[in-house]
Amino acid sequence: SEMCIRDSAYTFPPGSNTFSATATDIAGNVDHGSTSFTVKVTYASLCNLTISFTQSSARYKSLPPQQQAAANALAAQLCGYLSTAQITLTPTQKAQAIKAYQYVVQALVPMGWLTGNQATTLVTLSKSL
Repeated sequence: SEMCIRDSAYTFPPGSNTFSATATDIAGNVDHGSTSFTVKVTYASLCNLTISFTQSSARYKSLPPQQQAAANALAAQLCGYLSTAQITLTPTQKAQAIKAYQYVVQALVPMGWLTGNQATTLVTLSKSL
């Protein structure tokens, strides 16, 4: 039988990771494989994930196009916080921009734009920037 767990990179913690699997065929033969990889968070990748999460929400999908455009503007604002943090700032200013991003991410949960798990993922990933 074939069973494979396929997770997105964002489900793994930033940094070095190892994924291992064991397979058994119908004849009882067993084999094991392993691979190592690094998850690196960039400002652009976090922005893309933020947009992907919001646009996949049931709330977003239920909106007419005009309101989806407004939601896209909100996602762009979140990406703006990340872009601000990316430019040359003092460490304090960078931390403030990322904190603003995290605050808005958390605010989107009760509004139905993000799930609690998605918000936790985005906040956790933003901490590695």
